[in-house]
Amino acid sequence: MQTRKIQIQHLQLELFHPQPELIDWHKLPRETQQKAKTLLVKLLREYARTPLPRPGVKAGNHD
Repeated sequence: MQTRKIQIQHLQLELFHPQPELIDWHKLPRETQQKAKTLLVKLLREYARTPLPRPGVKAGNHD
């Protein structure tokens, strides 16, 4: 029986792109700065309202 080797080319996904240049905050338009600040405040408020799991309490013990 003759066996044929099939070469499969594996495409490597680009999971880690090179870091873009750092953005100079002071060069951004004021409108963009304000939108970024507003979004950050919103995210921080949501995070502050999220209850953290207490140590020693295990979730999901339903016997």
